[in-house]
Amino acid sequence: MKIFVINLEKDIDRKLSIQGQLEKANLDAEFITGVYGRGLSDEQLKKICPDFNKIYLTLGEVGCSVSHLNVYKKMIDEDISISLILNNFS
Repeated sequence: MKIFVINLEKDIDRKLSIQGQLEKANLDAEFITGVYGRGLSDEQLKKICPDFNKIYLTLGEVGCSVSHLNVYKKMIDEDISISLILNNFS
């Protein structure tokens, strides 16, 4: 089973920590750079989520959702039918 770890680019220490944990467990994972929702411009936010003002999502939730969508797209492109997706951010 393919393991993906979503990690924000700024969270270097977190990435190093989970890499160590995965190595101890003898597991391989692919790291995916997460979308930092609070760092999205108004233009990016409108493109990603045109109805943002009408829904009850925080910017962090939008970033998390888009990060997962990016993994799903990768799974489709690479014909991966099952995976474990880990979030490595708070």
